[in-house]
Amino acid sequence: MIGDILKQKIGFDIHSVGARKIDADVRGRMRECGIATLDDYVRLLHRSPDELERLIEAVTIPETWFFRMRGAFEYLAGHLRRQWWSGKDADRIRILSLPCSTGEEPYSIAITLLEWGFRPE
Repeated sequence: MIGDILKQKIGFDIHSVGARKIDADVRGRMRECGIATLDDYVRLLHRSPDELERLIEAVTIPETWFFRMRGAFEYLAGHLRRQWWSGKDADRIRILSLPCSTGEEPYSIAITLLEWGFRPE
């Protein structure tokens, strides 16, 4: 139910963060609203855009900073260098960065790749 609402409103796939996290976030919002049943909460979501926005804020990752989880950036660069680039003149790479709240992660990817010798273009 909740997963369908989030998918319809913002294209959010609950499996991207895990059903347990979504369940905990929903239960937290229900407590905050003083609602005991999931059916009542779903009805509230349908009639209250403000509550839907609060739920969206709860289930998404609202934090960001440069080089959050530094090892992930280094792994990406190393993997690309070993498996994809291998020192040859290669085509462009396209990297999707999800989730990222205000954009520090994509910049961190770009900085890391530059530091590892990838050309900006």
